[in-house]
Amino acid sequence: MLLAGFGGAGPPGVSGRISPSQIRGFGTDRFGASRQSGLGPSYLYRGAGTLATIGRVRRLKTSELIMIAVGTAGPGVMVSSFGLYTLRFFAPTEQVGLPLLVPIGWIGIIQGIALGFDFLIDPLVASWGDNSKNPKGRRTPMMRRALLPAVIFAILVYFAPVPEVSWINALWVLAMFLAYSFTRSVYDINLQALIPEAISDPHRRLRVFALRTVVGLLSTMVLSFVPTVVENLRNGGMEPILAWRICLSVFPVAALLMMLPPALFIRETDYVPANPPEQARTPLIAGLREIMAVKPFLFLICGAVLLSFSASITTAALQFYIDVLFGLQPSVATTFLILMIVASFLFYPPVLILSRRKGKKNLMLTAVIVCAFSYLVIYFYKPVGELFGTAPVGDLGARFAGAGAMSGYVTLLLILAVILGYPIAAINLLVNAAFTDITQYHTVRTGRTRAGIFAAAQSVMLAIPATLVPAVVGLLIYLGTTNNMPTVMGVQATALVALIACVPSFILLLFYNEKEVADTISAYVGDAAPSDGSVDGSVDGLLGGLAEPALAGSPNGTPDVAPHSSAEPVPAGTDAPSTPAAPQPPETNTAP
Repeated sequence: MLLAGFGGAGPPGVSGRISPSQIRGFGTDRFGASRQSGLGPSYLYRGAGTLATIGRVRRLKTSELIMIAVGTAGPGVMVSSFGLYTLRFFAPTEQVGLPLLVPIGWIGIIQGIALGFDFLIDPLVASWGDNSKNPKGRRTPMMRRALLPAVIFAILVYFAPVPEVSWINALWVLAMFLAYSFTRSVYDINLQALIPEAISDPHRRLRVFALRTVVGLLSTMVLSFVPTVVENLRNGGMEPILAWRICLSVFPVAALLMMLPPALFIRETDYVPANPPEQARTPLIAGLREIMAVKPFLFLICGAVLLSFSASITTAALQFYIDVLFGLQPSVATTFLILMIVASFLFYPPVLILSRRKGKKNLMLTAVIVCAFSYLVIYFYKPVGELFGTAPVGDLGARFAGAGAMSGYVTLLLILAVILGYPIAAINLLVNAAFTDITQYHTVRTGRTRAGIFAAAQSVMLAIPATLVPAVVGLLIYLGTTNNMPTVMGVQATALVALIACVPSFILLLFYNEKEVADTISAYVGDAAPSDGSVDGSVDGLLGGLAEPALAGSPNGTPDVAPHSSAEPVPAGTDAPSTPAAPQPPETNTAP
């Protein structure tokens, strides 16, 4: 039985918008027949209110899921390497031993321009992908074209042509940054969009994000050893600038190896149908307006932005918490980060298990509460630390935290590292998974694929905190200063601001209607999933997004297949008509 709704002619006795329960009822026989025949669920697309069968989808293999997970971590490796070492390379201190290559202060301006360029280009790239009519797919052809240039430009950033301070170097770095940002966005946005399109099962998507997060955190740990490797190369007689260039070039090459498999070895059209030539192009502004009208997305993205802002503040101020508040030596920050990452790894299994039983929303809300509690503890660090002891650490503790460090502060810091492992695991896993759920939810309800625009909007919105936090922290830590040095009051204020940001984040996430999203997805995908798990319906497999008027149903109440899909194979369990149905005039109403 074909489905219809959103203003089109529906099945007998149904009009207007289809509820999840109605979807289940109308889909059981169709998908049940598919299960009995051992074939997968049908691709469906929506005209102006009518869904029609146009093919079948296959389930991504485990090896392909791993390719996608590792591939999505690849761009993050390049982004992290730039975030950690661009300033150190182009604004060097005496200890680094590098020559100054660009005029003082300009590397920050260049990075700001590149970030602003990202804000502009991401939605454009997303719109190109969503509207692409390439018969080989919307995503992977663009990914293949952008992959190698992104890596080359990322490496060339560090190879400025003039060996001293020069405006030529500044222009070179700016040009390479912009070219890298553009090509990386083309790859990254399209791969992010492919996830909800090709993987319909939310639990399988969650496992993809879990693996991606693990790979990303491991790569961050490896990145932290760059200064040590550079120092060893310098001790071996290598020039400092060559040592840094070699080390920083390794990570784009590693990213290339991570990003290649999903671009080259996944046949997109096996899992997601290409846009047909007759599909109308959706303008960028119309696409953005459409997704911003999706209430679950608005609540989730606004809550996530505030939570990211809160977490970014404490991350940026971490070093100040350690030396200004706790009075510990700066190297403790590295130990704190490693312990926090290890703790997050330990929280991954329970988070994955509980998300299936309790839902993603409840765990995200719990993560916000844990973050807020941690920031409150940091703000009241002195009385809380004294509860754990006021005696100085012993000789072994002095090697770790510095001579004279208070044992209570060391204990408090270690406890915070373990506690914060939970929100790191929950946020990294669940927020991204929830966004892909909403992408699928929107496609199921409207019949239009906007996976690219959703991915771009998420990328741009979550980048906003990264632009604001350095300025916010830079202003706060000097509150009340009399000697141009960070103050205790100012550093405490960063924790207070982070705590305050958690309050609206919690409220917005509380209004995120996860049940509606999950019920809508399960109504289409749950009934479509075969009992043996051998096949899987994709987002576009369920609803392909054609924007043509629907044909009215035949006299017996069963909607006819739209003209352009008449040549497609008839799904299993369906008898082919002996004579073609007479075409009916189009409906005058259209889907919203």
